[in-house]
Order: sequence, then C-alpha cells, then structure tokens
Amino acid sequence: KDIADTFENENASGCLMIVGIDDFKRINDLYTYSGGDEIIKNFALRISKCIPQSATLYRLEGDQFAVHYPYGTLQDMKDIYARMADEAMDISLSNDIKVSLQLSAGVCKYPDQAEKPDILRKNARYAFERAKRQGKGQLAVFTREIREQYLEHLRLIEELKRCVRNDFEGFELYYQPIVEPKSMQIVECEALLRWKNGRFPGIGPAKFIPILEETGMMKEVGAYAVRTAISQVMDFSDSLIVNVNVSYKQLKDDDFAEYVLGILKEYQFPPERLMMELTESCKAHDLPVLMRTMNKLREHRVLVALDDFGTGYSSLNHIRSMPIDVIKIDKCFVEDVGEDVFSEAFVKSVSQLADALHMHVCVEGVEDKNQCDALKDMNVDLIQGYLFDKPLSVDDFEQKYLY
Repeated sequence: KDIADTFENENASGCLMIVGIDDFKRINDLYTYSGGDEIIKNFALRISKCIPQSATLYRLEGDQFAVHYPYGTLQDMKDIYARMADEAMDISLSNDIKVSLQLSAGVCKYPDQAEKPDILRKNARYAFERAKRQGKGQLAVFTREIREQYLEHLRLIEELKRCVRNDFEGFELYYQPIVEPKSMQIVECEALLRWKNGRFPGIGPAKFIPILEETGMMKEVGAYAVRTAISQVMDFSDSLIVNVNVSYKQLKDDDFAEYVLGILKEYQFPPERLMMELTESCKAHDLPVLMRTMNKLREHRVLVALDDFGTGYSSLNHIRSMPIDVIKIDKCFVEDVGEDVFSEAFVKSVSQLADALHMHVCVEGVEDKNQCDALKDMNVDLIQGYLFDKPLSVDDFEQKYLY
C-alpha cells in the first residue's frame, strides 16, 4: 500500500524509516560495480525478512531503502533497525566472500511529526542525514531540531559555495610556528585555513573543512591555500619552511602536482621550502594513486610530511611505502609524555625509526615546559604547540617573529 493512500485515513498513524549502507563506494571499489549490485540484492533479501507482514519495503536510489509500517511505533522501528543491522553483518557474495555492512537510518512518526506524505518523507530523510553526519552506524529519530539543523547545514554549504565563487571571501591563512627544540629557533610554520563569515560566526575548520571535501570545493580551496601560503611566506623570510595541509582527495587529483609546481615556478619559490602535510586519513588502497603525486612532488624537491601519525588509519606500512620527509606525531601521545610509559616509549620508538630511515620527527600539541624538556631528551627534531604560540594571522605572525 502506498504511503499516500495511508494518509487518506484520518486516523492513520505509523512510521517511515530510511535505511542506507554506509560507505558503499568502498564496497564498489573493492568488489566492482557488479559485486556491489549483488551485495545490494542479497542485502535486500535479508532485510525483507526483518519487517512485519503489514509493513512495506521500498528500494530507493543506490544503496538506500525505506520501510513504511502503518500503526508501527518508534520502538517497533528501532527493533526492525536492530534486526537489519544484525543481518547486514554477514552478506554473502557468489564467490564465497563474506561482506560485513554497516547501516545508518532515520525514522519519522506520523501524524505526530508529519501530517502529509511529502513532509513524512522529508523528515525521515532529515533524520537519516543526521545519522550519517553523527558517525554512521546508527538510527536517528526525527525531531524539529534535526530539521532546523539540517536546513542550517544546507545554508552553510550554500554560503561556503558563494564565498569560494566570490574570490574566497572570508578565507585566510593563520600560521603556527614550528621550532627546533634544542635551539628553540623557529624553522618552519604551518599554514592553517580559517573562515570568517558574519552569517556563520565561530565556524571552525573541524566543521567547514569536511563540508568542503564532501562538496568537492576542497580542490579550489586547497589550491587557494597553496598559492596564498607561498605568496605570504615569501615576505616572511628567505629560509622559513611553510607546511600546507593537503587531503588525500587532493593528492588523488592528477593535476595537483602540476598545479603546485606551477605556483612554485610562478613565484620563484624554492621547492625545498614547501612541505605538503598529508592527513593520515588516507586508506591503504589509495596508496598507489597517492604515490604518483607524491613522487612527482619529491622529484622536484618538495617536502612531504605525514600528519597525525599514530591515529586513525595509522600504519607503519605508510612510513615504509610512502616517500616521507617528516613524521608528525599526534598530540594525544604528548599529553602524558615524561609520565606515561607508553607515550614515552612510542615517541622514542618513532624517533629511532625515523632516524634510521633518514626522516625527521615533529611532535604536535606541546603545551607545557615539562613536555618540552622530556621531548628534548628523546631527540625529536621539531616541536609545535601552544607552549610556543597559537596560530596567528599573517600580520600578527610577521610583527611577532619577523621584525
């Protein structure tokens, strides 16, 4: 029975749930599109057994489905989602491969939260998007707050698009010093992207950078960051190295290396003074693609740093496989350094490994003198953190360190 037909009954009540497979692109990458299609078919067969006879399962676009349950309660939908999530843990392919899927879902109850079919569908979609944005692998129940936050999220996307189109309006780079611990001299600085906007005050990079990456704007903004960093640091010093963050999505772009090399040539900026910091969210199956770009940059003497080492998808294989000049140890290993045996052993081990491989080690998040003193004894090459300074605007950095 169609959802619209249900609403013709003035006493109608029930729930609509939208369910999607998380990171399905990864499934297609691993098993090809034909394998992905087979997984979706098998998944649909499995979850169809999870719903009551009076409920209806719909196939939406791609890897998404909907469950309409007239007279179902929110608890009923939570139970259905739990059964679906359990079934999704063990999906078979024809060649005896087992695939474990993770599901996100959003549910809306009517008529309490929707008085028309279109509103019901929209509200279930809002809840579904919330589940995706909050870490996936969960069920979100629609509330008016979710709708407002989702619409505000869409407005934020549109404002970012407008600013990017309008010559990167509101975007700027801040610079944080990186020091050599024994001499306490600044030898590098990290360029950090900031965005100031009157309609969205206080939006930090942790919020806007994922949006730029999801919407494909990061390519343009990343290019802006490289050009701006080089042009500004040229005025700072004749020797200071500038570190610019680059995501693996940017490195996967075949044009990225050519763009960077073109900017270096345009500004006559020494390539050995540019350090590309690669966030460690790169996945192992992307490495061959990333290697092409990084090798091309290093052939022209551009430096490469591996950021946030020790977190996320961290692997010693990255150090072995990738052309890296600097390993940046994540700040979570520094908080108790000098007091915690594991943190101290980790930093020492990475330092020894880097030394053997002719790499340098930079420790991030150094906030007090005790940490700094402990790290000096561990022979780390570079230190960065609030002990020395916070990220500064270009004018403040120049006035404080260069005059």
